[in-house]
Amino acid sequence: NTWRTININVILSNSGDFEGGELQVGESNATLGLGDLHAYPAALPHKVHDIFRGIRHTLVLALRGGPKRLSEEPLNARDGYWRNAALKYETLCQKYPDISKLHWIFGDFYTARNDHANALIKYADAYRNSEQREQYVTAFAESAADHHANGRLSEALAD
Repeated sequence: NTWRTININVILSNSGDFEGGELQVGESNATLGLGDLHAYPAALPHKVHDIFRGIRHTLVLALRGGPKRLSEEPLNARDGYWRNAALKYETLCQKYPDISKLHWIFGDFYTARNDHANALIKYADAYRNSEQREQYVTAFAESAADHHANGRLSEALAD
């Protein structure tokens, strides 16, 4: 966890110097020009769309938070975005069940949302659908046996 809480983008180019390059935060796009500043929670998915012409210079500040993690704050208006994203991930996982990386990314999504139970399910799906599943089974079984033998039962159960 990077503990970033706020991103601030400051556009350093005239809008006529480039074409494209809109900043997307969640499901909203922002078209920014010279000197414009856009601040947003770093935990929201964000990207810059392709630039078709010219060069776009931007200063990006990533501010770090204190002891409270952003994932502990209420999501309020963002809940709809996250539910929609989860539905899209689930649809992709159902359509392409054999792509283990897709399940892994979905697990990371749940981890970022602090939903560890669903993250573990997706990570297990990733291992189950991996070409190396036999090696994973062996490694997890050996790890669990070692933890059990050393009295670390909760760790053995986790394996």
